[in-house]
Amino acid sequence: MRNLTPWLAVFTASLGTIAGCQPSVDQAKADLCRALADYDQAVASLQRIQGNATVRQLKDAQKAVEQATQRANEAAEKYQKAEIREVEDSYQQLQRKINSIPDKATLAQAQQSIQPDVQNLKAALQRTRTQVQCP
Repeated sequence: MRNLTPWLAVFTASLGTIAGCQPSVDQAKADLCRALADYDQAVASLQRIQGNATVRQLKDAQKAVEQATQRANEAAEKYQKAEIREVEDSYQQLQRKINSIPDKATLAQAQQSIQPDVQNLKAALQRTRTQVQCP
């Protein structure tokens, strides 16, 4: 069973490494929604600039839109990282299960043992693909 470990290492590398403490998917989504609402407000403020406004006021409104754009982009990045974390956690559970299988176990016993973890990983991958709206 230890021969599966190199394959799993390659699989982990393809998922990417998530460094640091990442927010939960729900928290990251809430942060993204808040950032998008702030972005919308900044654009609306820019849109409300009247003909009697100064160029300085226009530039200030444009700067607020620029800052909101940056915050929204950062929130979107964190949201996607949080989504992939569920996949990584599911993979780690599968890896722990495979590493705990005795070398004397048959392949059939090993497959039966890891089946729930494989299904959890597949479900996490599918949820992430759906949330990210992959084709």
